[in-house]
Amino acid sequence: MRITRRNCLRFSLLLPLGLVPIASRASDQPVRRVEIRRFTYSAEVLIIKAGDRVEWVNADFAPHTATAEDGSWGSGELAKGESASLAFDQPGTFPYFCAFHPHMTATIIVED
Repeated sequence: MRITRRNCLRFSLLLPLGLVPIASRASDQPVRRVEIRRFTYSAEVLIIKAGDRVEWVNADFAPHTATAEDGSWGSGELAKGESASLAFDQPGTFPYFCAFHPHMTATIIVED
């Protein structure tokens, strides 16, 4: 995830929600990868544990995003070969979509 003013603002908004973007730091958190290919997310429903992080990797030719349905978090634009990740620290259900292609949807379920 690129560090920009916009992402810094997003980061400050995500902290109270228990969602923390991971730029590039070593971590003991398990990482669950979601590949974006052929205008779909590789996992329609992804069940993870609190504290895990999800990495989205764009393997498609078109740009994509992973954007929370309620707008509370997002990957930003991912060009082919780019990736972004978020840590999910609080249990809950987090539906998301691609801002460029709203028919692309998926859900992350975070359990204790």
